[in-house]
Amino acid sequence: MIRHILRNSCLGLLACTTLMSATTLYADATLSYTATNGSVAARSWISADKVKMEDLEKKTSVIYDLKKDEIAIVDHNTKEYRLMTKTDREALKQKLGGVMSQLESQLSQLPPEQRAMMESMMGNTVQSLQPKVTNTQQKLKVGKYDCSVTRIEISNSKTELCLAPISAVGIKPNDYESLQRIQSEIAEIASVLKPGALNSLNDIEGVPVRIISEDGVRDLQSFSEASIAPDVFVIPAEYKQGEPLFPAQ
Repeated sequence: MIRHILRNSCLGLLACTTLMSATTLYADATLSYTATNGSVAARSWISADKVKMEDLEKKTSVIYDLKKDEIAIVDHNTKEYRLMTKTDREALKQKLGGVMSQLESQLSQLPPEQRAMMESMMGNTVQSLQPKVTNTQQKLKVGKYDCSVTRIEISNSKTELCLAPISAVGIKPNDYESLQRIQSEIAEIASVLKPGALNSLNDIEGVPVRIISEDGVRDLQSFSEASIAPDVFVIPAEYKQGEPLFPAQ
């Protein structure tokens, strides 16, 4: 379960965390991605204190409120949302740390051969959380953008990003500390299981103008710096709050 959550969290952040490596935005920014049939499949909205990623095909959204330090997972199919607060994330890290300490204690009591076998099995499981980042050296032309393909593999999932220079897309570089907090939170949770597990994602630079994943091919259709209406980040009042993803208790 934890591996599944961490894997999906990492993949879900890829489109935004590639922006973090060299930029954050004083101005608002909206990125729209189209599927192969030409329909808009996904959008990302980035403001000074909020980030929203929406999958229009799956009808799900992820909203990061940087002031509240809170993440909301919204399911528009069921009209339900779940929150993950900083307290929830701290509780998760403590639980994971406790589990790892307990496992270490149990392993220390095993005969050497059994301990080695168990450590090998655990190592393979934890190793699957380590993203494998490969610069394929492949060059493409996506719309008006020249881009280079980077492959990211996490567990059994593979995503390819064709990355264009930030300046080519039109994003203005600036201080990126607020957005980087999102990435660092996920990385800190993963590091409980494997120190530095997500460090390789820090080396990815550029804006994804094509994303190839299990969801298909999505190309950047438009980039806008127009002001984002505040209600874009508001969860509809009729949506019900579900149980926390990682309850503190």
